[in-house]
Amino acid sequence: MLKGFLIVDKPQDCTSFDVVAKVRRALGIKRVGHLGTLDPLATGVLVVAVGEGTKLIQYLMGANKVYEGEMEFGKVSDTYDRQGSVIETGGVIPDLESILEKRDAFVGDIQQIPPAFSALKIGGKRAYELARKGKEVNLPPRPATVSAYEIESFESPKATFRIACGSGTYIRSLVHDLGQVLGCGAIMTELRRTQVGEFKIEEAFKDEDYAGHLISLETVVKDWPTFNLEEVQFNELRHGRLFPVPDGFPREESIYPVIGLFNGKLSSLLMVDERGLVKVLKNFVIE
Repeated sequence: MLKGFLIVDKPQDCTSFDVVAKVRRALGIKRVGHLGTLDPLATGVLVVAVGEGTKLIQYLMGANKVYEGEMEFGKVSDTYDRQGSVIETGGVIPDLESILEKRDAFVGDIQQIPPAFSALKIGGKRAYELARKGKEVNLPPRPATVSAYEIESFESPKATFRIACGSGTYIRSLVHDLGQVLGCGAIMTELRRTQVGEFKIEEAFKDEDYAGHLISLETVVKDWPTFNLEEVQFNELRHGRLFPVPDGFPREESIYPVIGLFNGKLSSLLMVDERGLVKVLKNFVIE
């Protein structure tokens, strides 16, 4: 049974859905998903879950991310990047000192308005579908966390950047909004995601030998709180029965559930209920 995770180096002008579809065809398996989409313009880390790995997606989706990219000052586009229609030009290109000063307002816990050309839904319709039809798109501000917004180089009118942020942050909006406060506009011209949680670009691949690059479920959850199941406990959980919290069951608070291992294999995601009993959140197939 094929199961695990792939760290794909997504090429430019390819959608995240395209990558998922290729994996499905290549491996002959329907249960394939990913940990957060990348725009067609962007390249880099796209984490793909295969088979039983899809059961872990909800616990990994909130991972922090790191991006590297390029922006160009003096332009505004409807998509906030170079693939859209330029709707404004001009404005005095600022110096590096001014860019760094204004950039500071976008570091920390902020509110940002997503691009109109985004996959967010308004009344059941994708925002980009409405925007393409010329309809007005009003998206409310959303919270975002930006831990780093570094300008790595500047040669007017372009600058390269590195951004570390929480899940759900729109890099195009960070570029656009910086251009707005500088009074000259800015568009994103290149973007590369270099990290998603513990998944790094150095481990990514570009070929289509998907089966040969699968990372095991046990490797992905190796740092999560863990409990080694005895055979009796394993069988009880498989039959939907609960058991009292045993000695050694992890109690520390975590964003993750407790991992149940049986003979070294990921068997279950576990938690303690209000009665002090261990119960199953999800079971995994063990060959």
